[in-house]
Amino acid sequence: MAVWLAIDKQADILEYVAYAWAGLGATFGPVMLLSLYWPLMNRVGAVAGMLAGDYGCGLAADGRWLV
Repeated sequence: MAVWLAIDKQADILEYVAYAWAGLGATFGPVMLLSLYWPLMNRVGAVAGMLAGDYGCGLAADGRWLV
């Protein structure tokens, strides 16, 4: 991917970095906060929250669903 980004003059690296950080925040942010402050948080809820955050960020980045 690094070679493709170096060759392609139209590639917007800042956009890719923004999508990467948005994906990390959407996937791990709610899980971390809920696990710290909500005593009923369990493993199944954490995995479900991570999958939902990752899926939602992927849809928003794809452009089919804009937040």
